[in-house]
Order: sequence, then C-alpha cells, then structure tokens
Amino acid sequence: MYHTQDMSDKNYFEFFGLPISYNLDETSLMYIYLERQRKEHPDSCTGDCVSFFADNSVAELNTAYQTLMDPINRAEHYLKVRRVSILDQLPSDFAEEMFNMHQKYDSIKNESEKEKFLESLRNKMKDILSLLHNLKEDDLEKFRKYTCLLRFINSFLEKVELNAYSRD
Repeated sequence: MYHTQDMSDKNYFEFFGLPISYNLDETSLMYIYLERQRKEHPDSCTGDCVSFFADNSVAELNTAYQTLMDPINRAEHYLKVRRVSILDQLPSDFAEEMFNMHQKYDSIKNESEKEKFLESLRNKMKDILSLLHNLKEDDLEKFRKYTCLLRFINSFLEKVELNAYSRD
C-alpha cells in the first residue's frame, strides 16, 4: 500500500512505479491505476486500505493519473521532476511568437478564416507533441520551450473558444 503526503511535491512517475520519461506507456499506466483503484476500493478492502480513502489518497491517486495521462500536464510534470523551471528566462523569440499569434488572430475579420487559423494552431500543437515524443530526453531546454509553447497555444485556444460561444 502506498500512502501519500503532499502530491504537489511528489514524483508521479515514481508514484506509479514508472520510469521518469515523457514517453511513458499509457496502457501500463492505466492498468496500474485501475489495479490500485480496485485493490483499495472500500468495497473490496478492509483494514489499512480503508485509511487510503479516509486520508484523501483517492483524490491524490486520481490527480497523479490525470496529470500523467494529459500530454501537456505530463510534460510540465516531467520538467518539474527533472528540476527545470518552465517559466524562467523564456527566449525572446517565444514572446514575439505569442504576440504575433494574438495580433494575427485579432486582425482576421472573416469567421471562416479565424477557424482556419485556429485549426492551424491545433495542428501545430499536434506537431509539437510529436516533437516532444521524438526529442532526446536530455535536451531539456528544447523540451521546456516546446512545453511552454504547448501550454500557451492550449490556453489561447481555450480562451478563444470561450469567447466564441459567449452570449455577450
């Protein structure tokens, strides 16, 4: 039985007994997660594992699982475990790229052109995710830059989609 304390300081890869790697086997992660959920569920356990639920460990188990299953959150957690700060000293070209993205979107008047632009950003995210999977894991600076770019594009898309469906 694995009891946790503060998951924010934990290594989720270690928590599931997986190697520290962005390219983890998601199927193995899922099976480990489901097995732990099954073993430690109150309906199928007695004694010690009941305390698993009493001390909020289920929420921690779920948080760890959700973090590693999401490719952007996994990238950020991977960097955290490798002791790389995601926001320290971003390259100037990164800020310029973010500014240009906003400017371009704001300048598009035609809705179908806006949708094409947003689709190009979604495709760019897919390309970046592919780059992360193929990047040497010791190239942490590139990994950090791509992760920041992913997080920004994802945030940008979420904000645009919220505004696109608002009733203002």
